Amino acid sequence: MGRLTGSEGCDFKQKEPNNPKTATWLCEGSINRLFAKVILEKMGNIDIEASFKYFEDNGGHCDCEIVFNVDPEEKWVRSLDANCVAIDLVDV
Repeated sequence: MGRLTGSEGCDFKQKEPNNPKTATWLCEGSINRLFAKVILEKMGNIDIEASFKYFEDNGGHCDCEIVFNVDPEEKWVRSLDANCVAIDLVDV
């Protein structure tokens, strides 16, 4: 999940600390899930078709919805990029 939230994927950023309304990210909003596909391909030995089926079944209809909906334990977008701040998705 960290790779999809970071610069390889949706690149979540928050312009103003403690203000989740200033959050920005990249997503083409399509079922192609291009960021997720590239990341899974780089990981190797991953069944991408089965992964996409799992994402779809769990609300991951595009790259950013994978982050928002697929992992029920993931309540925060945690950034591995020093320029980003954790965003509380519950308040967005």
